Amino acid sequence: MLLALGIVIRTIAHPVLLFGGTLMIGIGIAVSNVLLPGIIKERFPKRETLMTSIYATSMSLSAALASGLSIPIAEHSAYGWQAALAVWAIPAIIAALMWIYFVRHRTSANKVRMEFVYASDMRMWRSRLAWQVAVFMGMQAFVYNVIITWLPEMLRDYGVTSSEAGWMLSVNQFVGLPIGLIVPILAGKMASQRLIVSILCVLSFIGLGGLFYGDSYTMMVISVLLIGVALGGLFPLALTFLGLRAYTAKQAAELSGMAQAIGYFLAATGPILMGYVIDATGNWSAALLILMFMTLLTWVVGLGAGRNRVVSDDFSG
Repeated sequence: MLLALGIVIRTIAHPVLLFGGTLMIGIGIAVSNVLLPGIIKERFPKRETLMTSIYATSMSLSAALASGLSIPIAEHSAYGWQAALAVWAIPAIIAALMWIYFVRHRTSANKVRMEFVYASDMRMWRSRLAWQVAVFMGMQAFVYNVIITWLPEMLRDYGVTSSEAGWMLSVNQFVGLPIGLIVPILAGKMASQRLIVSILCVLSFIGLGGLFYGDSYTMMVISVLLIGVALGGLFPLALTFLGLRAYTAKQAAELSGMAQAIGYFLAATGPILMGYVIDATGNWSAALLILMFMTLLTWVVGLGAGRNRVVSDDFSG
């Protein structure tokens, strides 16, 4: 409900309400994203990866639909941009009502066990595996947000028209949807997820390299597709790690809080940092090299995060 309220408040044309509504939306998203991995592990212990797959895919699909429909809604509605904002409060309200219903009708076997064991809170931050999962989450978010923010402008500078650049960004998003649905399920069937990490990171590196060296329209299209496949799988895999690398639902929630705090920070700094780099260099070469380096770092920490271990293995003494 906080998310829905924040969306509605942002439709009022006042700077204070705009920032206040945005803050409420951010809090609602952050709290939900942190808690959901723990809830999934608690309520669906035998279908954890399947539910994570559905969760990740629904987020990606919703974001893609919102990006594609907001402008047409604004253009065809008498209320313009305010309608384009307010309409997205409807899914948030429906989700809140569904959650209230399920909470009231859950069975005793499905009730979430609240384990307030504060002694483990700081131990999570001292776990090497937890840091590997958290940095993996942050690195892939960094690359993803930079691509979403700067890819259309990059393609336009390479000679692609604005409409083609927008189409290629949409394809980049949608090609990752089926990958995001499959990756968590495959990850759950494997003791170690290092192979999946390697395949996705190699695809991302090749795609970014294609943009760096590519001098043809065909090369750009192939590169955009490869990046879409890679990033479409890396984010769901990062979410899957939050459950697979935790032994209990409480650990999953704690690991989620740590990983997503780092993830949000890196995701927010990525586009800004790349903006400075692009302005300073006047071209895209340095930015792409940084993204390729970040992909290599994602691969390295992903190999650690993909080990068949849980964070409590690091809780010794």
